[in-house]
Amino acid sequence: MKKLVGRVWGEVASFSGSVKDERLQTLFTSAKESSLRYYKNAWFQPRRHAEKLRLTLMSTSDHTAEILHDALEPMTLDDLLKFARDLLASIRVEGLISGNMDSSDVQSVLAMIQSTFGAEHLCHGPTTPRPYRVANIDQQYHCIESCLDPENNNTNIQVYYPLFPKLSDQDIEKPCLMDFFNDIVFEPLFDELRTKQQLGYSVGCGTRDTYGTLSWCVYIDCPNIELTPSDLLQRVFTFLKNYKKTLDSMSEAEFSTKVRSIALNKL
Repeated sequence: MKKLVGRVWGEVASFSGSVKDERLQTLFTSAKESSLRYYKNAWFQPRRHAEKLRLTLMSTSDHTAEILHDALEPMTLDDLLKFARDLLASIRVEGLISGNMDSSDVQSVLAMIQSTFGAEHLCHGPTTPRPYRVANIDQQYHCIESCLDPENNNTNIQVYYPLFPKLSDQDIEKPCLMDFFNDIVFEPLFDELRTKQQLGYSVGCGTRDTYGTLSWCVYIDCPNIELTPSDLLQRVFTFLKNYKKTLDSMSEAEFSTKVRSIALNKL
């Protein structure tokens, strides 16, 4: 294991290349074309677009596929080689060693990696601003983007509620309450928005754990071109307001029955 790790990190640390290397140029061109196709098609599906958009709004280090595509398009092999040299000069190695190795072997590998790279910190560059449109709907602000595929008429919305940031691993009560709430609201939400109103082929809700924030989300995939994101949001908000009244008027007996039923399903 030690010899294998040494060989791998040795090759990485000593990486060098030349724009005159035809094999490397062919490999670069192929990889670049593959990445450009991926970025171009990454958000063609509205639901995937909406999910990724939600993540980019929550993190300064998560960029849109469009930004990544535009950044990669003008790059050359020479740019990559310069980046590789700068990266290797400032890289910080972090990893997990698992296998038939005792503590002395692990320490030896760590010392070898540290001496090979001779660096302890990553370089952090400035973040790239992400353009998006914001709409004021029902006195609430929502991020809206057009689908990248002009032939795709579907609309996807995700109503996202970040509730518990930086939740401790020892805090079991809040995730339990979130799962319980989602379990009791899923069926009536599906029945109202999917079965009765027929807003889309994929309608539901679920809990999310994004960057350590425990959250709840309602999602709708809607093929009806006459319904705008604003229309769908209004339907969701109306349902939630009405269902709050249902929860407020729920008797202790009915509530206890739901608790027992959901608890049995967890066993």
